[in-house]
Amino acid sequence: MRPLATALLLSLTGAPAFAQGAGDLDAARASIAAGEVQAALAPLERILLARPEADDARLLYARTLYDLGDYEGAERELRLLEDRLGPSDAAYASDLRQSAVARSKAFRGRGTVFAGIRAESDPGLGTLDAEDETAAVAGLDLRLEQEIAGLGGGLVFGDLRLRGAVHDEAEELDGLGGALTFGFELPYADLTLIPYLTASSERTDDGGRLDAAGGGLALRYALTKTTGLTFDLERETRRQRDSDIRGEGDARRAEIGLRSRPMPGVLLGAAIAMEEFDAGGDALSYTAPELTLDASYAFDDGGLLFGRAIAIERDYEGGGDESIRDYFVGYARPFTFAGLEGLSVQVGLRHEHRRSDFDARDGRNTSLEVTLLRNFEF
Repeated sequence: MRPLATALLLSLTGAPAFAQGAGDLDAARASIAAGEVQAALAPLERILLARPEADDARLLYARTLYDLGDYEGAERELRLLEDRLGPSDAAYASDLRQSAVARSKAFRGRGTVFAGIRAESDPGLGTLDAEDETAAVAGLDLRLEQEIAGLGGGLVFGDLRLRGAVHDEAEELDGLGGALTFGFELPYADLTLIPYLTASSERTDDGGRLDAAGGGLALRYALTKTTGLTFDLERETRRQRDSDIRGEGDARRAEIGLRSRPMPGVLLGAAIAMEEFDAGGDALSYTAPELTLDASYAFDDGGLLFGRAIAIERDYEGGGDESIRDYFVGYARPFTFAGLEGLSVQVGLRHEHRRSDFDARDGRNTSLEVTLLRNFEF
């Protein structure tokens, strides 16, 4: 926790309070935009010492504390803003305060539940005689965390992902699938180790099942405040049921990558992945450069425009290559209904193209999905 009074000595300047405050607010915003969140604290604290009624600075100060992991400090500042903000800022502050209270607990959880409609042009991407298809979809994402005392931010976590779908030609729920992951986050200076175990089951494009179980180790190393290295090792065993289009056997995957956030709302990623799949003695392996771009823009009314682009080129040992392109753009708008907060409606458009010399595939799929979501924390 960072008490505001610790900034007292930093505030002893000869500049007029309001002129100094305007400059400090601009400096704080510039620091946050540059990814130097820690550097935004001092100018914001100078403003609040000179003008405790500066609600815009206090709201930004609370958000900065939140982003730095000082959830108790953020909740304290937001408590001071009760009944002092306009409707839009008050709703934002209320959501932020609830999240800060939830995350300040040693045991905490957060997640999303959703339901919607998805229409696709070719869900099999050229592997099946698939026509236009519409499905009702629903799902749940849940993350539970328990802090490990004395480990400087280390924690035990569990992630649960459930998906269900009713396809237009089915009379019952035929797309149920999900994944469960259990692991540890073990930080040490700029390095974080994440050993984990995972199990999953999903519907294949021809209506069968693919089950998998395994584990791995992920490493995250922060080069700067906005750039980091990633390294992942994973091994899993795959088993299929009532399906002929996906193999079964043992898979081993290694990936090394670089992720950078050059500006707010933009995340760039580049990686090299290597995978070997042993299906009953028949080994299959490939090397694949992967590029990702994530971008988002937040509107003043609470709306969020976001998108992702993925490009993968797989080079199979022994001949053959595969090209994957995946583009997504979406818009989400939060709202409150009958006093229930944390709701949002999301519209997303996705286009996929997969071309493969390996299995003579060349398919394109365009899908539109409209979803109602509820985010929650406890």
